[in-house]
Amino acid sequence: MTTPEPAPAPESPAPRAGFGTVVGIVILLAAVLAFTALQYAMPDSFNGQWELNHPGVRDFQRHWLGHSVPALSREKFTGLFRFLLMAAWRHMPGCWPLGFPPGAGVFSRAY
Repeated sequence: MTTPEPAPAPESPAPRAGFGTVVGIVILLAAVLAFTALQYAMPDSFNGQWELNHPGVRDFQRHWLGHSVPALSREKFTGLFRFLLMAAWRHMPGCWPLGFPPGAGVFSRAY
């Protein structure tokens, strides 16, 4: 006498990302794209360790856009740079190299 094979268990649906995760990823991508665009408005007085080539950036802008993007003031550029960096860092899902839990921002009491 042979035993009948058991019926296969129904497959459970794959877990879906929650609304908060989707919003976080959208904010992360928007911040990274804005951060990339902000680099073209970098003031000439802003220098880094890698010796930025400001005339080369202006030449690249004229080639691709047909004109140069006006540079921001150093204070405005620095403020926007910090804001976008914090927005991208805050909404980076699963990448917390400092060990802070998601939501534990600078002004949070979570840590």
